[in-house]
Amino acid sequence: MKGFKELIKNPYLKNEKRALSHHALLLYFDCWSWYYQHTLQLDKAYKMCHRIVSYLEKNPDKIRLNPQAYMAALSSLSNRCSNCNKYDEALRVIEKMEHMHEIKGIKIPESLQTEILTYSIERWLMIFAFSRDFKRGIESFEKTKHEIEKNRKALRPTFVSMYHELIALCYLHLQQFDNAL
Repeated sequence: MKGFKELIKNPYLKNEKRALSHHALLLYFDCWSWYYQHTLQLDKAYKMCHRIVSYLEKNPDKIRLNPQAYMAALSSLSNRCSNCNKYDEALRVIEKMEHMHEIKGIKIPESLQTEILTYSIERWLMIFAFSRDFKRGIESFEKTKHEIEKNRKALRPTFVSMYHELIALCYLHLQQFDNAL
């Protein structure tokens, strides 16, 4: 925490107008959103993440040049939405991420496509589990299990483990014990 407080004191982080480039502005937003998150100022972190996404969406050429930055901004926003119990908004943000490939002129590397797939599925399931909407969690599993099997070799083992744990949790709460195994 001490490092964050020292970082935030940097003169370049005092005002967003001091960010003289696209990358500097992304770093400005990112530093402040993380600072707010770690100091439990969740509403401010949520608003800062909205600003990052809004900035990128107003500058689609920046998204085309660096789709990873947009994916990271959407990821942060969906996390902050979940932190603030804004689950419906978090789901809409994840849908934006899933539709990034539809942005005209964007080229998404295969590794980023896999990251989007795993992140979105993981977040869908977490949101459904945390909001106790276990039926939708199972529906999400049914909808995505073929994609998971198709991409299994490219998936992180930790993702596969969490995926199975979240599905089992949904089945257990719906008292479908055989499916939870």
